[in-house]
Amino acid sequence: MKKILGALAALLLTAQAAPNITGQECWNAGQGPGGPSAGYLCTFMVQNSQGVLTTALTAPMTMSQSASDIIITAQPAAAANITLPPSPLNGQIVEVVNGTTAAFATNVFSIVPSGSQTIVGGNIALTTLAAGASKELRYVQATNTWYPLR
Repeated sequence: MKKILGALAALLLTAQAAPNITGQECWNAGQGPGGPSAGYLCTFMVQNSQGVLTTALTAPMTMSQSASDIIITAQPAAAANITLPPSPLNGQIVEVVNGTTAAFATNVFSIVPSGSQTIVGGNIALTTLAAGASKELRYVQATNTWYPLR
């Protein structure tokens, strides 16, 4: 167990120093020294280490487990909803950021749930999101619900 924790700590320290974490960095996780492999553990599964995607948002898109932070780099060119990840992890946080220097002013678009998921308060409109502002939600698997954090 100490070997695994030491290796995990070394990997996490290395991952924190990496300039571009994509969320796809994975390592083999086992059931203790000499035990069978339990599969892979990826950075997007570790709290607060998910990948970031930058986009001009020119078409509807679906967020993923591994890149669930999206920075929108230009006023969206069309009405293009952002659908939450179809298979989120329990406790997963997603964030959509206006990464421009001006408030969004045109083209109706929203954050919408995937499949049978729900968002407390319904879809979140981003049509007039202020410059540098963001919307953040957390998923709770027991209720299949996204809860707005800010």
